[in-house]
Amino acid sequence: NDRGLFDLVLALKGRLQQGEVIDQGYRVRLRMASPRFRLGRVVIATDLESKVDDTAQTLVALGGDNGLRGYASQAFYGFGADRLRANLELRTPPLVLGSVHIGGVLFYDVGGVGDGPAQLDIHHALGLGLRMLLPQFNRFAFRFDLGFPLDSDHVTVLLTIGSTQAVPLTTLEDEKLS
Repeated sequence: NDRGLFDLVLALKGRLQQGEVIDQGYRVRLRMASPRFRLGRVVIATDLESKVDDTAQTLVALGGDNGLRGYASQAFYGFGADRLRANLELRTPPLVLGSVHIGGVLFYDVGGVGDGPAQLDIHHALGLGLRMLLPQFNRFAFRFDLGFPLDSDHVTVLLTIGSTQAVPLTTLEDEKLS
């Protein structure tokens, strides 16, 4: 469709134990997709998750498998930590060859993990990707992304492959990625 998307989520959670609220979690997520234009569409997603009194010391990670392409899976992590990730993509319109849909993506990813929003260790990456949809076999596009970390002392390239978009836009994609 030629319409855009705007999605804002504010979430709070906690557990009441012996009169105290513990294991508190806060989340702010904003994602947008522009209407289609000649070059495709622009997709933006930001997500900030914060934990307070996390008695389980939950593992929080960030890397190529969940929003920071160009880095290894779980390259950055902390226990009971906060996480910020933001993604900007330019998605091209698909080229349809028979029943195969092929598209391209240019992206910029930024994110970090740390003990509190002020202590996030921020990292950046740029990249490009290929999307391939075989609608007779799957509802989700296969993706092949080459990410280039911007804060590395030497040039590295990391290929990530998946069966969903790296930046989900719908609740169906959210469920597939969780």
